[in-house]
Amino acid sequence: HGLGFNDITHWTVGAGPGSFTGMRIASALVQGLVYSKNILSRTVPSAEAVAVSAGTDRNACVIFDGRNREIILLNLSDGQDAILNQAQAQDYFRQNKFESIAAMKYDSNAIGAIVPPEVFAEIKWAEKLDTDTFFDSEKDFDNDLTKLIYIRPSVAGASE
Repeated sequence: HGLGFNDITHWTVGAGPGSFTGMRIASALVQGLVYSKNILSRTVPSAEAVAVSAGTDRNACVIFDGRNREIILLNLSDGQDAILNQAQAQDYFRQNKFESIAAMKYDSNAIGAIVPPEVFAEIKWAEKLDTDTFFDSEKDFDNDLTKLIYIRPSVAGASE
């Protein structure tokens, strides 16, 4: 488009869920780029892009493979998140119902091993991520890049 670096006036950082280190590096990089400049920035949950890519609305419940035989769940309607193993997922989905559930297709095997079959059958799958969703988001440019959703918080210095 013939734009130079200084032509960028708005930055969007994917807010996760993601790894602590990766999320902080992305946030810190953009914070450094916009520091003391008349440039706006914001965070947008990656789950929002998954929901739109799967053909659901932006208020879906989005499930990610959390590794370690767990899922990461982000409810976009209220911002609540959870890391659940199979037993916890059974209880969680018994107590919570969602109008729409979305996930990335490449996570289907891992998610299928955790969620109840009736929940798995309701999931709308995104084949690929529509990254335009990050730019089209209605989230405010509030210059607060600390609103990150970590898969697991940093454990440096944590006591046993």
